[in-house]
Amino acid sequence: MATELEFRAVTRKFAAHGKGGVVTAIEGLNFSVEKGEFVAVLGPSGCGKSTLLGLAAGLDQPTSGQVLVEGQKVRGPNPRVAFMLQKDLLLPWRNLAGNIAFGLEAGNLPATEKQVRVQRELQRARLTDFAAAWPHQLSGGMRQRAALARTLAVDPGIILLDEPFSALDAQTKLTLRRSFAATIAEAGVTALLITHDVSEAIAMADRVLVMSPRPGRIIETLEIDLPHREDPLARSRHPRFGSLFDHLFEHLQHDDELVA
Repeated sequence: MATELEFRAVTRKFAAHGKGGVVTAIEGLNFSVEKGEFVAVLGPSGCGKSTLLGLAAGLDQPTSGQVLVEGQKVRGPNPRVAFMLQKDLLLPWRNLAGNIAFGLEAGNLPATEKQVRVQRELQRARLTDFAAAWPHQLSGGMRQRAALARTLAVDPGIILLDEPFSALDAQTKLTLRRSFAATIAEAGVTALLITHDVSEAIAMADRVLVMSPRPGRIIETLEIDLPHREDPLARSRHPRFGSLFDHLFEHLQHDDELVA
């Protein structure tokens, strides 16, 4: 398999506001994500997970080390890398189809190709019947599915997911995990998920990276060799799910914000 995303000895330091000195957010990160792989990054608040995503997206640069996408050093935002935030950020003055098309408008695609992609993602997200609906008419789960559809419409090689389920109620979260997992598997993209949720990481990922408190370092890498990545609920019922959970949680007892 080809390596899609790679961190080579990446350290990121920031000036400490009002105190002088320097804060090291992440230090010496070394990991890679293979093409089509789904990797979850798990760790306590303040461990540098968001810094890691910003570097992968090309929105920031490391103090030392290198971030590579498809073997090329990241020097800025890359059209092959799409970033989905916690909030859906749908434009209230556009209907659903118009929101999904938004990311396509910066390119030179023919109008017919744009329409094909919008329809494809509406179908993947099971939102075809809501193409003309406005964001305020959609539930929270539907809005997040729409945000994923908009992200995938630009045909990225890598999708970065910053806790996309954190603001949802428990029932919606379970349903949406399954929808996201199936959609991402069907699209064949490489995914990097940031989460506080141990169960979520096991249910959705091929591999889980555990980060230490700041400065963030990778302290554990766990292969999730369970079947049915496209169906997190089925995975959560697997007999070995509990032992994987216990193994990861042992590394995370220093932070009570992590959830089951």
